[in-house]
Amino acid sequence: MDYSGMQHGESLNACVIKYGLQNQPSVLTALSSMYSKLGNVSSAKFLFDQIPNKNILSWNSMISGYVDNALQKAGLAVFCQMQFAGVNLDAISVISILLACSKLETVLLGKSAHAFSLRKGLISNLDIVNVLLMFYSDCCKPSYSFNIFHRISTGSYAIKSGYVSDVTLMNALITMSRDCGSLNDGRLLFDVMHVRSLVSWNALITGYRYQNLQNEMQLSGVSLSPSEITYSSVLSACSHADSVEQSQMVFKSMLERGISPKMNTAFMVELLARTGYLTGAFNFVMKLPFKPSISLLESLLGDCRIHDSVVTW
Repeated sequence: MDYSGMQHGESLNACVIKYGLQNQPSVLTALSSMYSKLGNVSSAKFLFDQIPNKNILSWNSMISGYVDNALQKAGLAVFCQMQFAGVNLDAISVISILLACSKLETVLLGKSAHAFSLRKGLISNLDIVNVLLMFYSDCCKPSYSFNIFHRISTGSYAIKSGYVSDVTLMNALITMSRDCGSLNDGRLLFDVMHVRSLVSWNALITGYRYQNLQNEMQLSGVSLSPSEITYSSVLSACSHADSVEQSQMVFKSMLERGISPKMNTAFMVELLARTGYLTGAFNFVMKLPFKPSISLLESLLGDCRIHDSVVTW
């Protein structure tokens, strides 16, 4: 509980009473919301109960107040009272309910909230989509998450609904399509994005790595600077495809950009040794700008043993 904020809140509450505003629904709703955000849910509920003719803002404030303070069951109880009062839900109501259901793994009620959002056309709300994906993931219902993803994973729908402007959501969808084996959908989403972050590139590169399609990736001309993770994904792809020459070019590029090679030396050594370039692998290790790890040397020796080769230290 924020005690310092609570003192200011109590002062504000006193002013409300002083000026006779304690019966105003909007004022009571604001005070109730304030107490919820300060962690004093009991005071928030007391004020909520004093509100005459509660509107959707009042109900949403109390429901989200409980949910935000990890009192999901209490939040759902207020939601039930809201329904008995005949108040219609809006997008904020649905989000709070889904957040509560996600923590409690209350699948049936969460699916009902999902159905309501579909009937009322709220599914185009980006926040609802994000919470729905999280809800079904938390409730171990990946097939439902994939169905939601599949619905919004076409370029035309993404553009129409405005999803392409939400980089975080688009990155999540690209990652989901990759993990579900629908890399073509991921690439389509990637292509229609207005702005791509480094996470966008890494997600797609990793997908191509697993499908041995690393040649699809064209990093040249990209304004973003590849990170160590980016290079790891590309080098892993080269290793899977036995692309020695390309991997050497990528590794050289990494060094030129001043990125530490420690994380990626194993890819190079493994690739060179597996493709028969044992001497090259040995020379590569000897020229490293840092002391090679024991595990790296053991790996190289293991490769020599497999190929019946001897190296001179």
